Amino acid sequence: MTNQLPPPEKLDIEGDSSSVGLRWEKWKRSLRIYLEAADITTPVKKRATLLVLGGGALQEIFYNLPGANVGPEHDADLFEVAIDKLNDYFLPKQNKSFERHIFRLIKQDEGESFEKFLIKLRDQAAKCKFEKPDDHIIDQILEKCLSMELRKKMLTMGDGITLDQVITVANTLEIVNFQLDSYEQKEKTKNEVNAVRSRSRDNFGSTKEGKEYNQEKRTSKCTRCGNFAHVSQCLPCPAKDKKCNGCGKLGHYQRCCRTKSFQQKRKFTQNQEKDKYFNKRPRKDTTVNSLQNDETQYVFNINDDPTIKCQIGGVNLEMLIDSGCKLNIISSKTWEHLKENGVHCSKQTKKPNKILLAYGSTTPLQIRGSFEAEIKTHGKIERATIYVIEGGSRNLLGKDTALRLGVLKLGSDVNHVEQKTNKPFPKFKDTLIEIPIDSLVKSVIQPYRRIPIPLEEKINNKLKELLDLDIIEEVHEPSSWVSPIVPIIKDNGDVRLCVDMRRANTAILRENHPLPCMENLLPKIKKA
Repeated sequence: MTNQLPPPEKLDIEGDSSSVGLRWEKWKRSLRIYLEAADITTPVKKRATLLVLGGGALQEIFYNLPGANVGPEHDADLFEVAIDKLNDYFLPKQNKSFERHIFRLIKQDEGESFEKFLIKLRDQAAKCKFEKPDDHIIDQILEKCLSMELRKKMLTMGDGITLDQVITVANTLEIVNFQLDSYEQKEKTKNEVNAVRSRSRDNFGSTKEGKEYNQEKRTSKCTRCGNFAHVSQCLPCPAKDKKCNGCGKLGHYQRCCRTKSFQQKRKFTQNQEKDKYFNKRPRKDTTVNSLQNDETQYVFNINDDPTIKCQIGGVNLEMLIDSGCKLNIISSKTWEHLKENGVHCSKQTKKPNKILLAYGSTTPLQIRGSFEAEIKTHGKIERATIYVIEGGSRNLLGKDTALRLGVLKLGSDVNHVEQKTNKPFPKFKDTLIEIPIDSLVKSVIQPYRRIPIPLEEKINNKLKELLDLDIIEEVHEPSSWVSPIVPIIKDNGDVRLCVDMRRANTAILRENHPLPCMENLLPKIKKA
């Protein structure tokens, strides 16, 4: 039987001396499995097998260890004596504080599977002499694992979590993530197969220069991180658990984002590269709407937004309020109209120290000049600088001026509703609400719930406030239904009063109406 079993590999003693103890432990485990499988039970044969399979280097060490080569006349187990002496040689005395320090430094490397990470932790934990090694391993996994999703699930499980549960969850997440990556790659391949590719402008792809350009750009990139070393279905992708700075979703970097806005930006950049390849200048966009920088402002086009009526220097004019533009801009045609109607202005400048760029363009727009004038609208007047664009098509009221005039509001105060406590809460007039009640359900008078003493004053004040606003009213007669209040403490320390209506709700007859599902709603809002 022994000839049919492959023996363990020979022990490597002459390798790295710092890890010879670990190699001895692994080889010793393999040896014990081999002895049990080969049915070698006598101590003499077991020791002989140890020396034969260990090789000449191990035999040299064994015969030079005092007390290792004992004879059969001793009562002790010859094999275990040999093992103990070799343990003393290969495994010197360990410092548990140092071993625990090494344990705390172990972390899951990029691309390393959870199983290998767990094996490292278990091997090192065996040297640390922990009373409860599983608890320390769980803590190390929680702190040093790479998966944020695994960390969330471990924290959700609470104090009753076990190492077996962690292993099950971690292995499940790895399998699910691999399957999701496979689905994503299949969907990408399917889209590429069914894609209808249109020719670029001016038949760029069919020209000699276009072929050279496409040949330079053709490569196999990862759709998550953009690297060339792997593709999306490979597990070691560094962007696997990263958050995109563009769309906020997990699983890719911003440069690989495939949302609509980033696709349009990427398409524009590719067109610019093609223009540069032919030594063409980017086309000039003279329509305006600026995003201001200290020295350079980028402007783009808005064609169909509503305008407001205002006066510039006493002349009536329609302007577009633009929260993305800090400058007040008018066209040269509008400037001629203002002059013809006697506009009152000052500080006229022919060449102001400003640069305006059309969105995505590198060619500055031509600024004809600037002036200061009073802008009046909705009863407010502000003095501001206005820039004249040669050939511009829209008149823009900049963000700063619009905010000062009160025609533009930004922030959370836009939808703020201020409630005046000295007036009753508004009600629906001439409206009768009838709640159908099941007469077969017996009415319930629930007992009063005791209110904590620290909350009594707040609850009394809240009841008085609701009475003053005419939201609730007092009842001075017997009632067949009584439901207790439930005070809820808000984050700001205030109290919210709720009512426990669970018993009363059992007597309400409800109307049955099927609620729509997402499959019915999505087609109706596809163009929203």
